[in-house]
Amino acid sequence: MFAGSRPIFNAHPFWFKKPKTSSGIGSIVVASRNPGRVLKEPKLLDDSWVFKNSVDPDSRNNESGEELERRVAFNLRAMRSSFSLGDLLEERSRGVSTQLSLYHHDPFEIKKKMKPSDLGNLCRLLVSADLVEKHILPFLNEDQTKQVIIPNQEINGLKVWVWDIDTGSMHQLVFKRWSTSKSYIFNDGWTKHFVKRRNLRESDEIGLYWDNDQSRFNFSVLSRAAAVAKIRN
Repeated sequence: MFAGSRPIFNAHPFWFKKPKTSSGIGSIVVASRNPGRVLKEPKLLDDSWVFKNSVDPDSRNNESGEELERRVAFNLRAMRSSFSLGDLLEERSRGVSTQLSLYHHDPFEIKKKMKPSDLGNLCRLLVSADLVEKHILPFLNEDQTKQVIIPNQEINGLKVWVWDIDTGSMHQLVFKRWSTSKSYIFNDGWTKHFVKRRNLRESDEIGLYWDNDQSRFNFSVLSRAAAVAKIRN
């Protein structure tokens, strides 16, 4: 500056005054056009500030608080509804999700309605090969798979634990490929531990799935034929 001259912006000192940091954490003090008055900005993590500034400034001036709240709620719903099934499954695999209620996962990949052959003197539960090869064999190790697919006199199938979810009880069965068929069977205890104990009847529907974390099968009676017939009548 030259001697005897006045500062260029002396007429309006508040226009370019540098903001000062106050002693309060996360807040600043800004000079005001009204002498003697200061405007204290909200804290950086102030939820009300984030909420009020989460929409277009032009539309904010014309909206009431209630309208603004409805707008934000609508945007949140739209965001959640855009989740795909893959997104939800990935969230479940990571142990967290905000939308678990939107997708009901049925773990029972193997379902079967009881037939006379599953309840009679053959003393075994027959399961089709396509279900076993899709939902069970891929989760067994090499040794277990050999015991299931190639039973012999020394190793007559794979001994497996079966957890009855309905009664909270554990039972042991033998799981193996049926040599005279392309199907697979559960035997050596099927009639005693499940048919008689659970009082299974023809057309009752049961469910099974391999629990890889626990290395066991989980079992449940999904529906009773008598109950279904009563509802229909």
